[in-house]
Amino acid sequence: RGFYDILIANLAVTHPKIARAASLARRANLKIAVDNPNNIAALGSAALIAGSQIEVAVLVRGETNFIGALPSEAASLARSALATPGLAFAGLISADSEALLEASSNCSSEGIQPNSVSLILSDTQNIPSSTVGITEIIAGSYALMDAASLETNPNLRPAAWILTTVMTHQEEGLVWLDAGQKATSIDTGLPVVDGIPGASVSRMSAEHGGMVLEDGASWDIALASKVWLIPHNIANTVNVYDFIHATRNDKLEAIWEVAARGRYD
Repeated sequence: RGFYDILIANLAVTHPKIARAASLARRANLKIAVDNPNNIAALGSAALIAGSQIEVAVLVRGETNFIGALPSEAASLARSALATPGLAFAGLISADSEALLEASSNCSSEGIQPNSVSLILSDTQNIPSSTVGITEIIAGSYALMDAASLETNPNLRPAAWILTTVMTHQEEGLVWLDAGQKATSIDTGLPVVDGIPGASVSRMSAEHGGMVLEDGASWDIALASKVWLIPHNIANTVNVYDFIHATRNDKLEAIWEVAARGRYD
């Protein structure tokens, strides 16, 4: 059981994380993003000590990204990876298709052929009209969707909800739910009420959420009623739960542990 082909589409720069990655690479095919020659050297040294091999992919920075190497630096970093014992050069990775293809062209012009040219799509991006030269597309939150993704992909449906309970409705048109900021991760926006026309979340405290009804909307609200919320950002929400309950046709099929919950190195 488990996953044996792992991509860490981020940087690992501290000694504990690098050492753990090198150890993990003994049991799984591990690929890590890099954007610095010193980081490449550190990963190679750790892999030699652990008796493993780590694949590295050069992370390329676009105009809107804040980490990664410039396209003009990709070939130099690729050469460093190829020359470092304990490492294997896996290819290029970026969230910017133009920067990615430019970096790939620069590598090819210097005789370096990336095995993979991987494009990371954010929640608000669509697949480019042309994918010539791109070998892999890494989807964002499309598997589960969220309220932010639905704004740009209204043709898709969400597959993840937060189940909440009506706690009280002392004021006309205002209902308080038992899910607040801690349960919904509202740093990018408020969750969306699903299945209740005219209802929306208007405010949140740490532990409770205020749901309001538009003028003219009606709903037979009762204490302990259940309300489904679509998280605004699923990536920021999943990590606050210990388990995900998976259903099919309204029947519980599995309970998945969120294995990375609270795991910080």
